[in-house]
Amino acid sequence: MPYVEKKIITPHRVIVKKYHTSRYGQKGVLYRHKWKPTPEEMLEAADRRREEKLALKIEQNFDTGDWHLVLTYRKEERPDPETAVSQVKKFLRVMRREYKKIGKELKYVWVPEHLKTSTHHHIIINECGQTGKLVKEHWPHGTPMFTPIWENGEVAGLAKYIRKESKRASKDEDAPVKKSYSCSRNLKEPEEKTRIIRASHWRDIPRPPKGYEIQKGSLREGVNPMTGYPYQTYVMVKAAGPPERKKDGKGKNQEENKRKGRSSPGCPG
Repeated sequence: MPYVEKKIITPHRVIVKKYHTSRYGQKGVLYRHKWKPTPEEMLEAADRRREEKLALKIEQNFDTGDWHLVLTYRKEERPDPETAVSQVKKFLRVMRREYKKIGKELKYVWVPEHLKTSTHHHIIINECGQTGKLVKEHWPHGTPMFTPIWENGEVAGLAKYIRKESKRASKDEDAPVKKSYSCSRNLKEPEEKTRIIRASHWRDIPRPPKGYEIQKGSLREGVNPMTGYPYQTYVMVKAAGPPERKKDGKGKNQEENKRKGRSSPGCPG
């Protein structure tokens, strides 16, 4: 009986999701009764999907060298929420123009944060070679704070933090912006590939294609409580190449010398 395999492809990783669905008929597949989720559970599930979507959008469009920027205000100059939104929109328009002057394209994800005690803005922004200088020049309201995007495309934690901040802000009745976050229109969605596998079940231990390896700790299996059918998910990353072998002074490989019981010149025996 077939199952669905979905691959979400980003510059650093391939996220694989395998699952059964009643659409294709699941004779012989272990089925556990699904239960009707509560409204709270449905909201939590929807929130997890939004969080994952944001993480994938960040991962697809930003990389090491780009920034999680926090725009702050001096205490005595904190504006009302409407003015704060107007100021950051103006800032982004100016930054887009400045990027264009040097042949670059501005990309951003903006989370408005208008808590009454500490108005500020979270912005994920791409580096153009002059980003620090341009931000300081065009944000006169306070001190901007820069944190590098996490390396190796791992941005799930950042997305979770951003979503937490945006959810808290969107619950504010005085919030002038109800969207959880805003993005520049030039952001790309990750590539997705879906196919139907004509098999009753997947391998317990998946085999990645040549050049990839399973990211440690990413393999997960279980039963989807919403559908009652089993699933498997994991992440593939590009495999690290073999360590470069150093040669001794005579041009022989040190690793080969060790295997043959010889020491390299200049090293204790």
